[in-house]
Amino acid sequence: MTNAWSQLLSFTTPVSPTVRISAGLMIALFLAGTVADVVLLVLCLRRKLDWPARFARLQSRGWTWREAGIILFAMTFLIAAFKACHMTAELLLPGQLRQPAMGLLLALVLLPQLTALALIGLLRRRRAPAREAFGINHDGLAANIGKALVFYVAAWPPLVLGSLAYLLFLIWLDYPIQRQEVVQWLMDPNLPLWFKLALAGIAVTIVPISEECFFRGVNMSAASKLVGPAPTVLFTSILFAMAHFQVAQFAPLLLIAMALSVAYLYTGSIVAPIVMHAAFNAMGILNSLLLRELYRDLSPALSVVGGW
Repeated sequence: MTNAWSQLLSFTTPVSPTVRISAGLMIALFLAGTVADVVLLVLCLRRKLDWPARFARLQSRGWTWREAGIILFAMTFLIAAFKACHMTAELLLPGQLRQPAMGLLLALVLLPQLTALALIGLLRRRRAPAREAFGINHDGLAANIGKALVFYVAAWPPLVLGSLAYLLFLIWLDYPIQRQEVVQWLMDPNLPLWFKLALAGIAVTIVPISEECFFRGVNMSAASKLVGPAPTVLFTSILFAMAHFQVAQFAPLLLIAMALSVAYLYTGSIVAPIVMHAAFNAMGILNSLLLRELYRDLSPALSVVGGW
């Protein structure tokens, strides 16, 4: 544990303008989130929110466990295939050929695309409009985006504090912490710019849409038919965190997923968690780029904070 603390706290990189920008942005989000949490708490105490009606709206979406299982099976299969290909490449291919093109293709393109295709197929079979299946209402689009941004900011204080507590727990266990592959690729100076731009673009567009349509849109609706609101949010969030296969980021991903689930339950529109998911990914990518020099000297444990 002493070695982990010394690795975490000892670094020689001077504080650059990019570090100050990133730190200032994080502090501003934390403070704004604290204010948002207080305001939301006061509003909840003054106004009695009709959570049963919101939950009933979620139950009426009509998604079943059979449909959720079809998509989950496809996602699990592709993740297993990606892991197998990655391990095979590490064992058999020389170092120069271990570029993560296969990882980008399978984990960030085929997986979301297959999820989207499965959803489209189910919708076509059921002939269900997007408004009925995911609560997408063009008239309320701007309002749902605004609510998503409020929920996003409000999620930051519990996310940061929970991530720090989990980080201390991992250090206490002497658990080996590694950065996520996406962060490693963004920090790798040997990878081409086009690859990093494609990676960032997919992470803030395709991935949020496909993952939220499944985990919130399909899975939450299916779970709501078996258990109550709190177990539905918790189960969906745990499944989301486990699906990333990142033990070191499990708690941050769980907290993010809970915020996404509450936002979907409150607004009734999949637009809210999609916008929040895209914002979380964009912030993680931005910090990885701004702090890439600092990250090389700091312990990978710091990437636990915020799920990156």
